[in-house]
Amino acid sequence: MRHWQKTSGVRIGRVVSSFSLLLLAAWGWAGQYGDLDAKLKQAKTPKEKLDIVSSSGLDDPGLREKWTEATADNQDSIDALESYVDLKAMAEHAATPNQEKRIAKIKSSGLYRDEGVGDRANWLSGAIERLRNLFPQRKPTHSSRSGDFGSPAFPAFITNFVWCLLGAGLIAFIVYVIRFVNFGKLRTRRAKAMLEDDEPERTLDEWLELSSSYERDGKYREAVRALYLACLLKFDERNVARFLRSQTNWEHLARIESSPRKPAGLDFRTPTQAFDRIWYGYKVRGPIDVAEFRRWYGDVTHALQGVAA
Repeated sequence: MRHWQKTSGVRIGRVVSSFSLLLLAAWGWAGQYGDLDAKLKQAKTPKEKLDIVSSSGLDDPGLREKWTEATADNQDSIDALESYVDLKAMAEHAATPNQEKRIAKIKSSGLYRDEGVGDRANWLSGAIERLRNLFPQRKPTHSSRSGDFGSPAFPAFITNFVWCLLGAGLIAFIVYVIRFVNFGKLRTRRAKAMLEDDEPERTLDEWLELSSSYERDGKYREAVRALYLACLLKFDERNVARFLRSQTNWEHLARIESSPRKPAGLDFRTPTQAFDRIWYGYKVRGPIDVAEFRRWYGDVTHALQGVAA
């Protein structure tokens, strides 16, 4: 006795589409399905029903398919198997009005509705169908033309039209994203550049004098920036890292830390973090911040004394 190997992935709804084939092939299994149907009705448990079908010896691909789908803990799959056998048993004899009613009842059962079709259906096909419903259908004539609504050419036209719209929309979205990202990066870069485009170039001494002037006027945030710029110019003066007005404080720090001319043990990350907090974060404590940056400028100057210009 051959046992079928269970597989998965076949939907119950396929029975409906193959029902007409069952009626045509029924005469090749005369009487066998009636006996099998009777045995299934006498069985008490799902496992007994599965064993009865397995030992039936019927070489029927449709029956094998239903049996492989069925499991003892899934009553729907057992009902589907029994309904299949019931249909085959009824098809073995000439249809009577009562049998036709039974067949119609089984076919209308929820077990034979493939609910997965909706999940697998292409969403584009559904959209096309809705678009077709927007247009009034012409009544069929004896001489229909290929361009009329409802003809085979109409769905193809709608399909191509929808695909063109989707393609154009996708291209527009990609272009927008690229431009938005690049513009956003450029705007952020300009906002954090050390010097504005219209800001004049100043020497190291001029920034130091400007920091003192800002401090006297109570502009502590501006004084801190002037001292931080003086530090960057000091690194440039000693050829540790060039000062580039369009770069941010973190870009300068990265070049300073990677420079082979940077003095060992010199920490410029802490001043950079403090500058970020004060200048960009507007967290100013007052004269204490200016004093702290004057000390950091002195540390940088002292550390770079041994570095040749």
